[in-house]
Amino acid sequence: MSSHHVVREGQEPALYIYEFNDENLPIIEQILEWNPTVFIHASQIGKAPLQAFHWDVVVGHVEVGFLNAETISEAALQDVLRKTHNHAVIIVKKFSSSMDDWLFLTNEFDVKIISCNRQWVYLQHFHKWLPKNTTIQIMNIHANDLSDDFQKIDSNLYEYLIAENGFISLDFRQAYWIGESI
Repeated sequence: MSSHHVVREGQEPALYIYEFNDENLPIIEQILEWNPTVFIHASQIGKAPLQAFHWDVVVGHVEVGFLNAETISEAALQDVLRKTHNHAVIIVKKFSSSMDDWLFLTNEFDVKIISCNRQWVYLQHFHKWLPKNTTIQIMNIHANDLSDDFQKIDSNLYEYLIAENGFISLDFRQAYWIGESI
């Protein structure tokens, strides 16, 4: 949504910068145009490009002088997000199977993880219009949900190539992390 629309409190996603990566800077800048609540992990405070941004909440222990932001523990993150937002965008350096650590958030609201120009969502049903030759990736897919259309590209990562412009519908027995290029 562009910044000229009227937005109600909590309508836009919260932004949580868990791990900064230079590749994600343009995406962070776009999200900041929405004026979201910005959470930043304490370990990321010293990163030069991030020092120019306003943070609302620092997650984790901070051993620096005065900060103009609230600090909360990682354990409190879910509670704070649940009370104030319907969805969150989390920025990480590299998406991997360890991202299942974020599943605790998917029970409460929509979570999108962004890493290296790819966005990941945790879904059981994926329905979206995509152009020809787009690829989507699926993490840790169970053998019962595989078909010949999926190509293994890593030990726990499969890729699906969109053959024609149009809607794609993938229905699985359980939810998986599904990634697409941004």
